[in-house]
Amino acid sequence: MKKWNLLLVLALLFVACKDEYDVNLDELYGTTSGSSSKVDKEIITCGDSKVMIVNIGKASMTTVPYEWEWDSKTADDLSATLKGRLLGMDECKVVNEGNDQLVLLTSSGGAALILSRKTKKCLFTAVDAPGAHSIELLPNNRVVVALSGDAGGFQVYDRDASNKVIFKEDQKGGHGVIWMENQQLLYALGYDKLLAYELKDWNTSTPSFVKKQEWNLPLGGTEQIPDGHDLIRISDHELGFTTAYNVYVLDTNTGTISEFEPMKGRKFIKSFNYDKERGYLVYTYADIEWWTHNIHIQNPNKTITISNVNLYKVRTVPERE
Repeated sequence: MKKWNLLLVLALLFVACKDEYDVNLDELYGTTSGSSSKVDKEIITCGDSKVMIVNIGKASMTTVPYEWEWDSKTADDLSATLKGRLLGMDECKVVNEGNDQLVLLTSSGGAALILSRKTKKCLFTAVDAPGAHSIELLPNNRVVVALSGDAGGFQVYDRDASNKVIFKEDQKGGHGVIWMENQQLLYALGYDKLLAYELKDWNTSTPSFVKKQEWNLPLGGTEQIPDGHDLIRISDHELGFTTAYNVYVLDTNTGTISEFEPMKGRKFIKSFNYDKERGYLVYTYADIEWWTHNIHIQNPNKTITISNVNLYKVRTVPERE
């Protein structure tokens, strides 16, 4: 009888403790069990020859179902030359356009392209873009590609005339480009400077830029070097950028550069994305060599591991219009 009384007491204690201390992991991570998800946020990531879109609510440490994927090696509408230059994917962005989304890609092998998410067909190519490292759409159906190679800087193309460079700007170690629509300025991140450009003669066949402002990048590490790497838009007047040794914010209203508090002092950040209002942060950092197998997310807190791809960058995907 005493044995049964003891079991009853233990059972009651278990129920009480469970009610008080149980953690609902779905609530903690913003996910639900099964295939559905409370979190419909999508991210796009790239590395090697591959590009993948993932719904973070459906992904876990052990299972990462792809909403969309593409591999330059198996694409049936690319030339052999272009495929050979798309083996080091280092930028992947998604932009809404009509009832489709455009997937903007670059590869350090020396190429850039734009795909339709809906059809996976190639819509634009740039096959002579040494060390291509970032890509952005510009007004009048134009495209800018950042170049990190020896001939660094950026090149501009018309979307309807693949591979034809219509403007070239030199900049040491070009790594990032962001078009700020509200400011009508193009920002370009290089090895040691962040530059702001205004469009010139943009409605002609010979467009160019006027440099409006420049900032020296902060130095870091024992070598005291700048080494600019990633550039993102945070708000209408704020740009985020990384160097080899830290993460910063430029306030374009005041012209001041300050450390990005959520990632203060973080080294080797290859890419980051930040929703200031929600505190939603997504990033990659080089924890193996120049690549990683992990995507780190805050709010909700999660790490997504893709072990069969040497990942380089991750970007958030805009909601479809």
